[in-house]
Amino acid sequence: MTNESSRQASAVAANSAPSADGADRFVSTGSFNEAPGVNTDKKYKTISELLRIRAANRRPGAGFRFLNYDSPTTYIEESFSYSELLAEASAVAGVLQLGCPPGGRALILCPPGTDYIAAFFACQLAGVVAVPAYPPRNPRHMDRLEAIIGDCGAAAILASSNVIEKIERWKRGDAHRHIVDVSLARRENPASLRLIESSPDSLAFLQYTSGTTGQPKGVMVTQAAALENVRQIIDLSRCGEEDSGVLWLPPFHDMGLVAGLLVPLAAGFPITLMSPASFCKGLRVGSRPCRTSTRRSPRRPTSHGVFASTRRARMQFVLSI
Repeated sequence: MTNESSRQASAVAANSAPSADGADRFVSTGSFNEAPGVNTDKKYKTISELLRIRAANRRPGAGFRFLNYDSPTTYIEESFSYSELLAEASAVAGVLQLGCPPGGRALILCPPGTDYIAAFFACQLAGVVAVPAYPPRNPRHMDRLEAIIGDCGAAAILASSNVIEKIERWKRGDAHRHIVDVSLARRENPASLRLIESSPDSLAFLQYTSGTTGQPKGVMVTQAAALENVRQIIDLSRCGEEDSGVLWLPPFHDMGLVAGLLVPLAAGFPITLMSPASFCKGLRVGSRPCRTSTRRSPRRPTSHGVFASTRRARMQFVLSI
């Protein structure tokens, strides 16, 4: 980031240790020795390590599911388990490393969906700082994106195929950046990844403001800060592997990123995701946003836009648009 932006950005620190109760719920229940190269003391210190531990446990049924409604009654479903996510994110990370060094910044311009999930975790595996941003819908949105790219010094852009076409058509200037088509990179060989072990104090992602009232300003979020936030949510909401969830916040929103990707991964429960637009389409016929997931699965979600458990009353985090 530039010197000016560095002064404006908020560096978040997380030095307090979680309570014993919170730590117990935060760990995975499988054999940690199955995951080579990760901590075996049942405490993960980075997002990359968390994903690798979850993938090694291979618990059936857990993972991410994304619904994309093309009408109020029909939808396209994509999903992957933790091990499938690790493989596809590793493939994307290997391609990302061809043009973005460890510690570099990569702008994520994927719409809500499995491409975005793979892109975010690819950054963590490659040791690259993720920079979530709204995909451009028209040429006017390029002003904000160019401001973010210039501010953080992004060396790479991770985007879906249709977004890359828009970027190429609307871009300004001849600045060369490594552009990764996530849709294609997910099919590459995961073995191409050179795994980078990040430290808890290293940056996990940069969260930028909308820029509607001025230039976008970035907030620097460390690995430790992100995971401490996750631990506190799990501690207060008491969510765990017996739960399931539904969320419609976009992942480039800070709450959508933490609550939709990191908390389910850490707590180990399956989550069904959708875009705000898909959520609204599902409501047009007067039914619940999770109607299709409850019909296909005997396990009913214990939360609709909230994290809750079926075992006892507790605080709920309402996550609504």
